[in-house]
Amino acid sequence: TVDAALATCNSMTCTGATLTLTGTSAKVFELYGSLTLAAGITWSYSGYFYFKSASAGNTITMAGKTFNSTSKVYYTGSGSWILQDNLSTSGNFTVSAGTLDLNTKTLGISGGTTTFTSGTINNGTLNVTSSSKTFAGTTFGANVTISGTSMFLNGSVFNGTLSVTKSSGSN
Repeated sequence: TVDAALATCNSMTCTGATLTLTGTSAKVFELYGSLTLAAGITWSYSGYFYFKSASAGNTITMAGKTFNSTSKVYYTGSGSWILQDNLSTSGNFTVSAGTLDLNTKTLGISGGTTTFTSGTINNGTLNVTSSSKTFAGTTFGANVTISGTSMFLNGSVFNGTLSVTKSSGSN
């Protein structure tokens, strides 16, 4: 159990245990390397989770675990991360720096607010159905599917396929 206002670590590998990052949504966890979860762990987190590495070649293995609706996931480091399996979140999701290599996997974002202001996302599939979507500066080499109401597309580059389904609503 990690219960601190701010927790940081280089890389995190969790196997065969329960990992509980506790506290309110004001808690902050900063990761400066790879994240590896195992199928046998219990994963629960409802705060801010920052990927902040400045190094290339970091990996993310979620083992079927997801970031829940109260999580806020940020990629703010200038480094790179390579997905080892699919990544899903129903909370807020932001990429403002670095490279996320989907590695032919799927990144699914539903619920919350999604913001892409810089950085690069390559080599897989990105599905965004969150309530509010902003694409304003990120370069996408991945195939992107966007659906829902509020969406803002201004300044991002889409080099893979782009599918947009706009429902009624603003933007």
